[in-house]
Amino acid sequence: MRNMKKIIILLFLVSGLKAQNKIKVNETVKWTTSYTDTKNETGEILLKANIEPEWHLYSQEESVDGPVPTTIKFEEETEKFELIGKTTEPSAEKKFDEAFAMEISSFTGQVIFRQNIQRKTKAAFTLRGTVEYMTCNNVQCNPPRTISFEVKIPALP
Repeated sequence: MRNMKKIIILLFLVSGLKAQNKIKVNETVKWTTSYTDTKNETGEILLKANIEPEWHLYSQEESVDGPVPTTIKFEEETEKFELIGKTTEPSAEKKFDEAFAMEISSFTGQVIFRQNIQRKTKAAFTLRGTVEYMTCNNVQCNPPRTISFEVKIPALP
């Protein structure tokens, strides 16, 4: 009976230690995607980031020794589409960040990243990609995170 108690206590301690070693990442950004036809079989993909209050998301702008910039990658161009230019973003808020000891460009609230494409087919298809991003508030930073996304491109008439 005494040994059984020791075993049960040991199991609780070990499971508690395992739980403490898990990293909890706050979900500070919710991403949505959409597509709009423009003209001449071109379109615009929108990646919208809704950022939790008091958190900020970093610009795509590279910074040496700074935070991980937001990086948007699209699948390889195919017989269905071609990327036009680079992914754009609105003007970011620039301010000195004491944690990184440098001026940093970031967004709060909501930001929309835009990518133009040239369609090579009138058929519907799905475009896929990834977003790598990092978020911080005035107390902590979450580790960089990479998520996958899909954008449904509807058929043209």
